[in-house]
Amino acid sequence: MPDLAKRCDILKQELGLSAEQVARMVSIKPELLGCPIATLRARAVQLAAGLSVLPNGGEPRAAAAAAGTATTGGHRRKAQTQPQTQQQQHQQLQPPAPVATSSSQSAAAQRASSAGAGAVDNGGSGLLRPVRPALVPRVQDQEPRITSDSGAGDEPDALATASATVTEADAMSLLAAQPALLAVPLPLLVARCRELGALLAAPPAEACRCLCRLPPPELERMLAAAPPALRRAWICLAAAVASLEMEEPTASWVLATAMGGSSGRGHGSGPGAEDAQGEGQQPTPGQGGTPAGLPDGSGRLARGGRPSYIRVEDLPEPSVAAARRMALLCPQLLMASAPALRASAQHLGSLLELPPARLRALLARRPRLLLIPAAARVAALQALTSSLRLRGGLPHAARLAVQQPLLLGWEPAALEAKLAELGAELTLGRADVVRLCRNQPVLLAMAPASLAERLQRLQVLLQLPDLDAARQLALEQPGLLSLPPDTAAKKLAAFAEALQRVPLPAAAPPPPGKRSGASGSSSSAEGVKAAGKGSLRIRRKRTPGAGADGASTSGRAEGQPGELHIGLGGITWSDGAAAASEGAGQPALAEARRMVLAAPTLLTMSPDALPRRATDLADALGGGGAEVGPLAEALRALRACPQLLVLPRSELRYRVQQLGWALEIAPEAVRGLVLSRPEVLLMGVQEAREVVVQARAGEGPGSSQLGELRGVGAAEVLAAGGLGAEAAEGASAGGNGPGQRETLVRGARTSGARRRAASSEAGIGS
Repeated sequence: MPDLAKRCDILKQELGLSAEQVARMVSIKPELLGCPIATLRARAVQLAAGLSVLPNGGEPRAAAAAAGTATTGGHRRKAQTQPQTQQQQHQQLQPPAPVATSSSQSAAAQRASSAGAGAVDNGGSGLLRPVRPALVPRVQDQEPRITSDSGAGDEPDALATASATVTEADAMSLLAAQPALLAVPLPLLVARCRELGALLAAPPAEACRCLCRLPPPELERMLAAAPPALRRAWICLAAAVASLEMEEPTASWVLATAMGGSSGRGHGSGPGAEDAQGEGQQPTPGQGGTPAGLPDGSGRLARGGRPSYIRVEDLPEPSVAAARRMALLCPQLLMASAPALRASAQHLGSLLELPPARLRALLARRPRLLLIPAAARVAALQALTSSLRLRGGLPHAARLAVQQPLLLGWEPAALEAKLAELGAELTLGRADVVRLCRNQPVLLAMAPASLAERLQRLQVLLQLPDLDAARQLALEQPGLLSLPPDTAAKKLAAFAEALQRVPLPAAAPPPPGKRSGASGSSSSAEGVKAAGKGSLRIRRKRTPGAGADGASTSGRAEGQPGELHIGLGGITWSDGAAAASEGAGQPALAEARRMVLAAPTLLTMSPDALPRRATDLADALGGGGAEVGPLAEALRALRACPQLLVLPRSELRYRVQQLGWALEIAPEAVRGLVLSRPEVLLMGVQEAREVVVQARAGEGPGSSQLGELRGVGAAEVLAAGGLGAEAAEGASAGGNGPGQRETLVRGARTSGARRRAASSEAGIGS
């Protein structure tokens, strides 16, 4: 056992792999423990050179030289200096033919045919036989980089060259993901990766990563398949995805034609049908599996008369792009029956109540959902309904599954075990765990130990007294547990910086020639800009002439570093980073913690919410969102009542109007009341009336917190607005009782606020 651990550690250090990658390699191929490291490196160098694509039609030999000289974290390259290894590279790195017909491929095809013979002509998609859904370990978490056919990208050639050149480290990660590639002849592997990449409009390295997602038996079948059968399988998959958004009978005709049913030369989409097609029935495919022709082949299907074959370019481009991504993420779909895939997708869309466009987007993200049997999906939704106590039944469970598609693969027993494990790690009861998972279904896909660690970091970040306080905060806003620890800390610091921004009079606008900024440099300050009153948009801008202290030397007034412009001729917001450098960062951080504890949803929002909501509140109160005075007053009100920050702009405006209607006071009186007691916007009508009476008397319960003078000033404004003592006392006799006090809004879930306000208004009218 010590020797095994030592050997694994040597592989980890010498090959530049992680412990998980080494463990996976050894578990799949134990004989790698005795394989020389120089041999593994040489194979990685050869694979990197074969998968590299140089611009301007470069040959693989040039790619081999580039890959051989790539550095991978200080690894020693002893194999590159040996003459025998170099001779092997020159022999094996010959340019592969577009259609591989070598003797090595024929031998591999015969071996694969003997292993899984007799499973071709069964109505499948044309490769071999339809495969049963198998649980395949996730070999790569990163998403495939898919090259668009339209060429919309405008990146420089240097970036394209860097992305097309495969380094030794990249090739080694591919071998670690699927060690079975070590047993595949290199010319066969490189040729198949290039063919698959040409079909799916992806680089050969992405095609190789796609092959790594296959188990060894299915990988052998994929490598042994003839190129015409592989091309037919891709056309059938693209047609099956495109048919989901078509009406009958067009959808059935497209799928049947793609499988070769209308040609009369073969039944289904087997290799025989593809061979007949290759004799002249279909044009020669080009890049991305589409033959040369019209730029938009969708018009070909719309013309009168139906053709006898389907080309990929004839299908809608969004469906083809989704099919490419699905094939790269789940290559098993290329070996499945196209009609079965279409039926599975239709059942999934009906079960989740998704329109065809949303279903296509979901399948592009999680194509393995098509391999889950229909009965297993229904059982998973039923288990979610019972385990999470969903009152909405299966439709509610379907909405959760749309948010977290992996839930469709859970078995009832596994779901119960997961909930119990979460409760044990978080020290929460079953009801609390169920409530957390109902709000954040992504928690079911996370490790319980990582959630417990996030809870501890949340306690340290917000300086809570114990873990119980952190648990209560997480129960109040479950989204805090889904935030990575680093993200939560960065958001708290950014919110503290936002608290230090103050509205200042705007400087003169820069000349028209300088408004767009000088050389398009990278940004370091965030700004909020209002193109007009109440119209906001985010922008990032850094003045090129800023000095070391952050002060600007062009386009800004002196003494206003890092300003954030709001309005055309309105105000600027001072930069919070400059204030933090002067020693005011710690009080602002403490203030940010206090506000987050009062409204935990703030930690899940953008730091720009503070200046945005200040502008929104000042605008709703009629003070003008582009003036310094009203903005400063609104900012103080928001800091006194952080719960208002989580309300959207429309809800803020509605509540201000509703308060004036319910209390029958003038807008000036509403403005004074909200600025002195901002929490009144979160109260019921009866309690708001009590606040009015107490504010007029100067003895409100919040006078110690908000200041007695502010309460008296609000009472004077209310009296000037026409609400006398008799009117206030008379109004306090009706409406809701004190026992019906509404709780403060803690999150963004305010769907019932309008209904409660409407019922309160109805009580006044009665």
